[in-house]
Amino acid sequence: MGGTKATFGSLLDEWPALSESIRRSPKTLHEYRRKINTSIRPTLGARALDKLTALDLDRLYADQLEAGRPGARSPELATIFILAVLTGMRRGELCGLQWSDVDWKSALVVVLRSIWQTPDGIGTKGPKSHQARRLVLGEQAIEVLGGRHARALADASAALVALSPGEVRPEDPRCRPVASSAS
Repeated sequence: MGGTKATFGSLLDEWPALSESIRRSPKTLHEYRRKINTSIRPTLGARALDKLTALDLDRLYADQLEAGRPGARSPELATIFILAVLTGMRRGELCGLQWSDVDWKSALVVVLRSIWQTPDGIGTKGPKSHQARRLVLGEQAIEVLGGRHARALADASAALVALSPGEVRPEDPRCRPVASSAS
């Protein structure tokens, strides 16, 4: 690639292969390709690299923000968004949380796993840092998690089922800090 005929699209063609060579996760690679093919390439793919400007990129970003996120008013999504902001946890780490990872009395959560999903499947892996870590939860995070737990209990009761064995009630003695190599 190079010269005056090189396009932003040709650069986009090379980027996922480079990302794969530095061992990005399957979910990350899938999301890169999806965003490139659905948003970036249709808008800027044909643009010559020597004609691409910061304004072009700003417009693309503004269009993406304007498109918004459907379902953002869901209380379950709100729980995820609030915890992401308050803890800095990644999406896959949030999806991997279990009630047994929460120490309600000490206001801690232990990040032990991350969930990834692509069209080819779904899986569990360790957190991005490759080691478990403890996060202190503030009052707001505990309140949000408590509300989510109450809704989970109500939903399970309405469906005449119990929460799975890995998910325990806050008052359960198993809700304590988990020893980890990161401690």
